[in-house]
Amino acid sequence: MILRKASSIVLLLLVVAALAEAQEGHTGRAFLGPIIGGDFGFDRGEIPVLALSIDCGVFTRGTSISPSAGLRLMFPSALLPRLGIMATGSLSFSSSTFSADPVDPIRIFDNENSALIELNRIFIFNPSYWRTDFDLLLSYGVADRLMIAAGGAVRFQLRGSYRETDNVLGPGDYSFRDGLRVHEVTNGSRLTTSRAVVGPTMHLSYGFPIGGGRLLAPEIAVTADLTSPVREAVWRRYSIGGRLALLFDVSPVSPIDPPVVAIDSVPARVDPPARPHLSAAISLYSVDELNRPLSVTKIHVNEVLLRQHAPLIPAIFFDRDSATFPSRYATLRRQETDSFYVDGLAGLDVLDIQHHALDVIGSRLKANPSSRLTLFGSASRDERPEVPRARAETVRDYLEQTWGISRSRITMKDGFGPMHRSNESVEDGRADNRRAELVTAPEWVMAPVITEQIVRDFDPPIIRMSPTYDAAAGMKRWTITVMQNGDTIARYTDRDAARRMQPELAWRLAPDQIDSNLAPLEAELVVEDSTGATVSARTQVAMTLEKRLQVVDGRVARNGDREQLSYMLVGFGYNSSELGKQNEATIRDIAGSIRDSASVTIIGYTDRIGEEERNVQLSTQRADRASDALQLLLEQRGLRGVQIEAAGRGRDMERFENDLQEGRALSRGVGIVVEQSTGAAGRR
Repeated sequence: MILRKASSIVLLLLVVAALAEAQEGHTGRAFLGPIIGGDFGFDRGEIPVLALSIDCGVFTRGTSISPSAGLRLMFPSALLPRLGIMATGSLSFSSSTFSADPVDPIRIFDNENSALIELNRIFIFNPSYWRTDFDLLLSYGVADRLMIAAGGAVRFQLRGSYRETDNVLGPGDYSFRDGLRVHEVTNGSRLTTSRAVVGPTMHLSYGFPIGGGRLLAPEIAVTADLTSPVREAVWRRYSIGGRLALLFDVSPVSPIDPPVVAIDSVPARVDPPARPHLSAAISLYSVDELNRPLSVTKIHVNEVLLRQHAPLIPAIFFDRDSATFPSRYATLRRQETDSFYVDGLAGLDVLDIQHHALDVIGSRLKANPSSRLTLFGSASRDERPEVPRARAETVRDYLEQTWGISRSRITMKDGFGPMHRSNESVEDGRADNRRAELVTAPEWVMAPVITEQIVRDFDPPIIRMSPTYDAAAGMKRWTITVMQNGDTIARYTDRDAARRMQPELAWRLAPDQIDSNLAPLEAELVVEDSTGATVSARTQVAMTLEKRLQVVDGRVARNGDREQLSYMLVGFGYNSSELGKQNEATIRDIAGSIRDSASVTIIGYTDRIGEEERNVQLSTQRADRASDALQLLLEQRGLRGVQIEAAGRGRDMERFENDLQEGRALSRGVGIVVEQSTGAAGRR
């Protein structure tokens, strides 16, 4: 009888799904396959403990588990493109556990202790039964392969058993008078199994295509039973569980009608059925500042070469008692050195470039086999004596193992290097002395890092794409593909438009996507209707380069016939105004770029260590030393109309982060600004 009912329900589900497909007028996809799962239930009820009398206690709360296996049938687009039907039939086994405290206590006499002992007891109720489950749900495709479904569930209970026990938990090893700790309750509740249980259910699933028209679909299911599984008591079950289905595409293939042949064997003319109308078009446009549409016939491209100069500190700094590179320093593996190039540091600020100094120096040493390096290890007075040598060895080993620099080109020296040691009465000074100093020959190996980066901007920067179509049979999906030279650089679908709640799509041009040869951009719209027919439309827009290359040097600013040149001198020792060879070379470059009647401003700086009065005095000395060296070189060139002003500002916290040793080293410097005529008027 039960099997006949189950067969009838499955047949009903198939008929409903088939009718829905036929009513829509198209053949949707169908999937069929096995499904396994398991539920965890929260049981709530009022089940008497003894003889259907609540006076003896009531089971009110319990838990259950239910493994299951069955078959699923799914039509994901039976009613609408995203609205479908899902049916599941399965066989499951459910086992529950309830517990309740007894109303009446049981006491036994302990002869050994001459005391009356009350037993700690609990009633346990274990119902279990086999059943067949049938779910019929409406499904909705929330996103690509993500589906939510809701509907009703019917549970036909095949066979049930109800076991109830009285259990002694203590105290200690006490038991019933017969020595047992568990008694079967023979006068427990007399329960009879209900034939069916009904209630709502909701599923959330995701389909993973695994080839061959198959889907692997895990899901989460929530179910509530509105009726009781037993007739004599109130009992409700709320469950949450997981499922895993393996579904096969069993969509029917439309048969091909045989040709109609006349009786006289002359084939009669049969006009093919007219296909539903399907057309598409796509347009590209931009908008002005008032959001008014503007037609786009050409995209203008501007190119700018950004050039930046960053001086290098001739030292690598370490943490206390450590000879390991701090995490802020960038390091490479041996196989990565071939892809390292200095222009890859473009966009980093001066302080961040210091953390790539090892690879800059390594690449320069590798490119010039005759160059050499001398290393000096240094430590603060509160560190172990072996630390300085270990720091120099760390730098040497990295250059040897990563960049392939032979040890014969690297000299290790004990004692202090050319850099001045900082004041160790403060922690900043002690941290500055925890370093490995680098001296190169020739000196240009430690020259400033000059990076160049080409930056593009587009006019207009955003292209809006508006797809239009006319699909008499109903649109199933559309896709817009943006291409250049046959390569796809962007793709959008009708779902993207739905998420944005607007019919058109905005595409922001990105320099890393556009090919440097500036070939035309093409946009292709493909529309598919509910019958599977497709139509495409294509348009393109040319690209033109407005300016091949405009060089913007970070040190140069021009306004009309005036220009401003900015330079940075760093590497001054602690509490020292000595220029050093690298700064002297930079001053020679500055002197060679200055024209007569120029105005030069020189500002000296210090780090945050020390008293402010001393810092202002020291920064003034640094500015004066740079001014004297520059004045001497200008006089040798015969330029006597250049005005030079020098001043000291002490410490300027906005220049570099003084919490880092590298930031303090960069702060011990001089800024030089040259303002002069470009000489354009004289050339006219």
